Amino acid sequence: MSDVQTNLPTIEVIQKENRFKFLRILGSFGVVMGFILGLSLILAGILMCLTIILILPGLGFCYLGAGVLYVTIGNSKVECPNCGKKATVSNGSEDFKCKRCNQAVILKWVTKPRT
Repeated sequence: MSDVQTNLPTIEVIQKENRFKFLRILGSFGVVMGFILGLSLILAGILMCLTIILILPGLGFCYLGAGVLYVTIGNSKVECPNCGKKATVSNGSEDFKCKRCNQAVILKWVTKPRT
Protein backbone atom coordinates (compact mmCIF):
# COMPACT_ATOMS: atom_id res chain seq x y z
CA MET A 1 0.00 0.00 0.00
CA SER A 2 1.50 3.35 -1.01
CA ASP A 3 1.32 6.55 0.95
CA VAL A 4 -1.07 9.16 -0.37
CA GLN A 5 0.81 12.23 -1.54
CA THR A 6 -0.93 15.58 -1.25
CA ASN A 7 0.02 18.95 -2.63
CA LEU A 8 -1.34 20.75 0.42
CA PRO A 9 1.06 23.17 2.07
CA THR A 10 2.42 22.18 5.47
CA ILE A 11 3.57 24.58 8.15
CA GLU A 12 5.36 23.90 11.42
CA VAL A 13 3.76 25.31 14.54
CA ILE A 14 5.64 25.56 17.82
CA GLN A 15 3.44 24.22 20.58
CA LYS A 16 3.58 26.74 23.38
CA GLU A 17 3.35 25.81 27.00
CA ASN A 18 0.08 26.72 28.61
CA ARG A 19 0.35 30.16 30.18
CA PHE A 20 -1.47 29.00 33.30
CA LYS A 21 1.00 27.52 35.76
CA PHE A 22 -1.48 25.14 37.41
CA LEU A 23 -2.16 23.43 34.07
CA ARG A 24 1.58 23.07 33.38
CA ILE A 25 2.15 21.54 36.82
CA LEU A 26 -0.76 19.10 36.58
CA GLY A 27 -0.05 18.11 32.98
CA SER A 28 -2.60 15.83 31.31
CA PHE A 29 -4.43 15.37 34.63
CA GLY A 30 -5.03 19.13 34.69
CA VAL A 31 -6.39 19.06 31.14
CA VAL A 32 -8.81 16.23 31.99
CA MET A 33 -9.93 18.00 35.17
CA GLY A 34 -10.36 21.25 33.19
CA PHE A 35 -12.63 19.49 30.71
CA ILE A 36 -14.66 17.89 33.51
CA LEU A 37 -14.96 21.20 35.39
CA GLY A 38 -15.85 23.20 32.27
CA LEU A 39 -18.49 20.74 31.09
CA SER A 40 -19.92 20.44 34.61
CA LEU A 41 -20.25 24.20 34.91
CA ILE A 42 -21.99 24.42 31.53
CA LEU A 43 -24.37 21.58 32.42
CA ALA A 44 -25.15 23.15 35.81
CA GLY A 45 -25.74 26.50 34.09
CA ILE A 46 -28.16 24.94 31.61
CA LEU A 47 -30.08 23.24 34.43
CA MET A 48 -30.18 26.51 36.36
CA CYS A 49 -31.50 28.34 33.29
CA LEU A 50 -34.45 25.94 33.13
CA THR A 51 -35.80 27.59 36.27
CA ILE A 52 -36.99 31.16 36.03
CA ILE A 53 -35.39 32.28 39.28
CA LEU A 54 -31.85 31.05 38.47
CA ILE A 55 -31.50 32.28 34.88
CA LEU A 56 -28.85 34.94 35.60
CA PRO A 57 -26.60 32.73 37.76
CA GLY A 58 -27.10 29.95 35.18
CA LEU A 59 -25.85 32.19 32.39
CA GLY A 60 -22.85 33.06 34.56
CA PHE A 61 -22.09 29.36 35.06
CA CYS A 62 -22.33 28.74 31.30
CA TYR A 63 -19.90 31.59 30.54
CA LEU A 64 -17.55 30.46 33.30
CA GLY A 65 -17.60 26.87 32.00
CA ALA A 66 -16.90 28.06 28.45
CA GLY A 67 -13.96 30.10 29.75
CA VAL A 68 -12.54 27.11 31.61
CA LEU A 69 -12.79 24.99 28.44
CA TYR A 70 -11.12 27.72 26.36
CA VAL A 71 -8.21 27.97 28.80
CA THR A 72 -7.88 24.19 29.04
CA ILE A 73 -7.80 23.56 25.29
CA GLY A 74 -5.41 26.40 24.49
CA ASN A 75 -4.71 27.78 21.03
CA SER A 76 -1.95 29.03 18.80
CA LYS A 77 -1.69 31.65 16.08
CA VAL A 78 -0.71 30.52 12.59
CA GLU A 79 -0.30 32.30 9.27
CA CYS A 80 -1.65 30.98 5.99
CA PRO A 81 1.32 30.30 3.67
CA ASN A 82 -0.86 31.09 0.66
CA CYS A 83 -2.28 34.54 1.49
CA GLY A 84 -0.66 35.53 4.81
CA LYS A 85 -3.89 35.80 6.83
CA LYS A 86 -3.43 35.06 10.52
CA ALA A 87 -5.69 32.42 12.07
CA THR A 88 -6.17 30.90 15.51
CA VAL A 89 -6.14 27.11 15.80
CA SER A 90 -6.68 24.79 18.75
CA ASN A 91 -3.56 23.07 20.03
CA GLY A 92 -3.19 19.63 18.49
CA SER A 93 -5.27 20.39 15.37
CA GLU A 94 -4.15 18.45 12.32
CA ASP A 95 -5.10 21.10 9.79
CA PHE A 96 -7.05 24.29 9.22
CA LYS A 97 -8.80 25.96 6.31
CA CYS A 98 -7.97 29.59 5.63
CA LYS A 99 -11.08 31.77 5.72
CA ARG A 100 -9.69 34.20 3.15
CA CYS A 101 -8.38 31.94 0.38
CA ASN A 102 -10.16 28.64 1.29
CA GLN A 103 -6.81 26.82 1.17
CA ALA A 104 -6.44 23.78 3.43
CA VAL A 105 -3.15 23.77 5.33
CA ILE A 106 -1.64 20.83 7.20
CA LEU A 107 -0.15 21.63 10.62
CA LYS A 108 2.94 19.90 11.96
CA TRP A 109 3.34 20.47 15.72
CA VAL A 110 6.85 20.90 17.07
CA THR A 111 7.63 21.05 20.77
CA LYS A 112 9.93 23.84 21.77
CA PRO A 113 12.97 22.54 23.70
CA ARG A 114 13.23 23.88 27.23
CA THR A 115 16.27 26.00 27.92
